[in-house]
Amino acid sequence: MTRPLTRLFALLVTSVGLTSGAQVYTTDPLMLADPMYDGDVPIIQPRGLSLHSPLHYGDALVPTITTSRSGPLSYDITYTFTNTTSSSKPLGRILAGAITLGEHATVYDHAQISDFKDISYDSFTGMGWTYPGTAYSPATVLMNDTHVIGVSLLYPVMEYQHDTLVRVTKLGGVFKGPPESRGWMVAFDLNNVRNTSYYTEIHNEAMLEPGQTQSYTICVRAMKRPDAFPGKYESQNWLRVLEPYRDYFRAQFGEVTYERRTKPIYGKQIANESTTNSQNQRGWTIADLRPDRVGFAPLVNYLIDNNYAYDNVMLWAPSGLFYRNRDMNYPSLFTAGWLDSERLETATDQIGFPAIPRSGIELGLWWGRAAMHMESWDDGVAVPLDPDNAEHMQLVYQQMDLAERAGVTTIGLDAFLHRHMPVWKQKPYLEDLRARYPGIRLATEQLSSDLIHTVAPSSNRGYSAGDTPRSEEGYHRLDRPHYLADYLNPGHETWAFWRYTEILRADPSQSIDGARLQRDVERLVKNGYTPVIQNVFLQLEDPAAAHAHATWHLTQPSEGSGSDSDDLTQPDDDGGDADDGDDGDANRGSDDGSDEPSIDIPPTKQPETRTGKVYYITLPNGKRLRIESR
Repeated sequence: MTRPLTRLFALLVTSVGLTSGAQVYTTDPLMLADPMYDGDVPIIQPRGLSLHSPLHYGDALVPTITTSRSGPLSYDITYTFTNTTSSSKPLGRILAGAITLGEHATVYDHAQISDFKDISYDSFTGMGWTYPGTAYSPATVLMNDTHVIGVSLLYPVMEYQHDTLVRVTKLGGVFKGPPESRGWMVAFDLNNVRNTSYYTEIHNEAMLEPGQTQSYTICVRAMKRPDAFPGKYESQNWLRVLEPYRDYFRAQFGEVTYERRTKPIYGKQIANESTTNSQNQRGWTIADLRPDRVGFAPLVNYLIDNNYAYDNVMLWAPSGLFYRNRDMNYPSLFTAGWLDSERLETATDQIGFPAIPRSGIELGLWWGRAAMHMESWDDGVAVPLDPDNAEHMQLVYQQMDLAERAGVTTIGLDAFLHRHMPVWKQKPYLEDLRARYPGIRLATEQLSSDLIHTVAPSSNRGYSAGDTPRSEEGYHRLDRPHYLADYLNPGHETWAFWRYTEILRADPSQSIDGARLQRDVERLVKNGYTPVIQNVFLQLEDPAAAHAHATWHLTQPSEGSGSDSDDLTQPDDDGGDADDGDDGDANRGSDDGSDEPSIDIPPTKQPETRTGKVYYITLPNGKRLRIESR
């Protein structure tokens, strides 16, 4: 349905002067969510909660809002912003109304991981994920004992070129509701609130230029939830509540465009900060085989002879590490660093790195800080890599040429973060490199958002340590398939880094042998992850059982289980608290890349009605006139 035309309604702007977390109370039906009920069970209620908040921006544009229904548990809310002024304007926050889940709910967390998190109204402080960035997609799924609700945002991110913060929080004040239908909010912040953190800051805000129009659609889908939930490796029919986003995403970006590889990768550091000193400034790990003294041939021969039966090796720090500016390791000059001396230049000699693929072992290199540009070795200067900068790209191509000459077929892109290179530049950049170097595969770190996952494999940290001993299974951070990646990008390749350094630090009494390694790797591959086994000097007992499974064949929703069906089941989970026992573990997938988790957000301030009233009139030309009484 389309909302009614010109009428006059009261709107009460609430709270303490529209602080960063304030919501807006309104009686204007043009700004309210349509009620959604399943019989007599409320799913969404208006409760006076405005579908748009200007946040703290006095000049934020007010959208025209239309709602279209496709069923009793399904509707889309479209927000259209038009800037008729002479300066750029912020857009604020858009949301889906008061979701009436009651006092206890479960959220599906897809920010770097794939997990169900139980939340309680009294103790919940809020969650948020930036997209692109930490969230896999601009969407979330919430559920209680009776229903599953999916809320997703459709907007052309490659065209609009801005981020959003996906926010889940509880509602208070006049929006709170009774215990059986406590209010929750899913919102999409298009601009920053006053107080942000490293994890919740929107780096590319939505600012609409004069004369421009942009539209956004929030899709709300609900379905019944029966008592039993699917097991980890069964059809996840609850994903149907994100079907509108899946269809929109496929229309925008298509399917995965690379060939999936499943076999394990052996990761080896040939330089390490623990061996970096004034006499070994690049930190080469084996003193007798230092390539700055004897060239690369002896080290290459050692790697061939000590590959632990893997046929796929990835080398970290292939040109060494920084000594003076250690906080900038790993260097982005991953091959250009070879050009600093004649002995290091032997990396591309036939007796250098090319000897590894000639021996039957595939060679990969880890490109440190791959979204940063560094011109000189260890000078302390780094800027974000800009694909539109010709000088930056000249160095990129030089490094890729050197890697190609070395016989490299895979490159891992360390800390390839949206905050350094936005995805609307990442995607054409990756496509350009793939076209220029068709024999080299690129994989990103940390786990990229959905659209980048269509053009390159991505990676994540598979282990979780902390200070408290756990069971073997307890050290696995990725304990189920990534359901949303399976749903949106079947055929995706996702790596999981695995090592024992932090695990042994938590419990030094553990015995790490080939049998333990095999068990841990089989847990990873069962969840669909390609294992990257870092600095573990053990051989797999059964390499054939260490290939990543195609989990989407198991987890895709079954045919015909649409959003009005009732064949859902309950998460096969122990319920997990807000951090699933991660004990504050801040280990990085590759020791340095920013591994950004979902983040708790302080509760938003709830409205307090003030005496003044604000009236809006929608004029025939679509403009909204604001009238305030004192």
